[in-house]
Amino acid sequence: MGESRSFGERRDRSLMDKKLALLKAILADLEESIMVFRAESGRSQELENQLRRSLISSFSQTIESVWRFIKFIARTEYKEMLEYPLDCFKFAFRRGWVPDEDMWKDILELRNTSTHVYSKITSKKYTKEILDTYYPEIKRLIEVLENA
Repeated sequence: MGESRSFGERRDRSLMDKKLALLKAILADLEESIMVFRAESGRSQELENQLRRSLISSFSQTIESVWRFIKFIARTEYKEMLEYPLDCFKFAFRRGWVPDEDMWKDILELRNTSTHVYSKITSKKYTKEILDTYYPEIKRLIEVLENA
C-alpha cells in the first residue's frame, strides 16, 4: 500500500510542486538573461545597456520568487508565519539552507536598490555582482529548496 496522506497534505504537496516548478522556470529565465548577456554584450553600448536592464530585472524577479517560496515552505511545512523577505532568508539561514546570512542581506539590498538604477556605472557594478557572486548562490539555494 502507498503512503497515506490527508487531502490537505496532498494539496499542499501539489501546490508546493507547482510553486517549485514556477521558481525553476523563473531561474531558467535568469539563466537565459545571463547567457544572452554574456554572448551579446560588447556588440553595441545600447544593446549592452538593454541586456543589463534585462538581467537586473530577471535577478529581481528571481529573488522575489525565492523569498516567497521560502515563505510558503515556512508556513506549510514548519507552521511559521513570515512576512518580509529578510525574515525568510533568516529562516533559511537557521534551517541551514543558506551558509551566509549577510550575503542574502546584500542580495536583498541589491534587489531593492536595482529598481532605481539610472547610472551605467552602477548598472555595470550590479551586473558584475549578480554574475560573479549572487547567481551561483541563488542557484545553490534553489537546489537546496528542491530537496527541502
